[in-house]
Amino acid sequence: MMRYWTRLARPGWVAGASGTAVGLAVASAAVGWADNVPGTVHSARPVMLVLAVALAAPLRDLAAAVLDSTQFSRPGRRLAPPAVAATELLVVALALAVLQATRVRGAPWAGLAVEAVGMAAVAVAAGTWCPARVDPVFAAITAVGLLVLLDQASPFGPWLTAGPGHRWEAGRWAWLAVTALGLVAIAGGLRDPGGGGLRRRLRMFPYRVRRSS
Repeated sequence: MMRYWTRLARPGWVAGASGTAVGLAVASAAVGWADNVPGTVHSARPVMLVLAVALAAPLRDLAAAVLDSTQFSRPGRRLAPPAVAATELLVVALALAVLQATRVRGAPWAGLAVEAVGMAAVAVAAGTWCPARVDPVFAAITAVGLLVLLDQASPFGPWLTAGPGHRWEAGRWAWLAVTALGLVAIAGGLRDPGGGGLRRRLRMFPYRVRRSS
């Protein structure tokens, strides 16, 4: 079963995102963009964005119309491959964070983690709602990219993407709100049209009893 979920996790996207994230981190360190705390924060954002949008790639479910009629619930079926991808991408993210922490002391890693979770929630939410003919990773790139660009272009100044300073704490609360909205959207996008796998199994139980008798 794990091999099946791993194949559905679309390892090509996971490997590509991991390689891109490592490349961005190495390039930022090489040119001196990540040699202090503000630079660490701003250099970490594109890395987090690349890793977050890769979580949406495994949400592509071309067989949804068929599998929705089985006894397996849609949320469990759809979220298992992204969970496998998340485990692999988390290893890359933690390794990059540890390496950067040895270079620069005092970076707000907890706040960056909140931001990364928010990006992941938006990416997965966009992936669950995109049409079947569209690859969910492209929907995720559009959603997360627009969120970041609109925040940076705000006439009131950035909040979500503010650097360390007087708006940093407010930005973390804003990311928590974005995460909550993303989770609500994910729950709605993965709502099982058949009423849930358990209910379907209960409905099928009399049929199985009659068949076995």
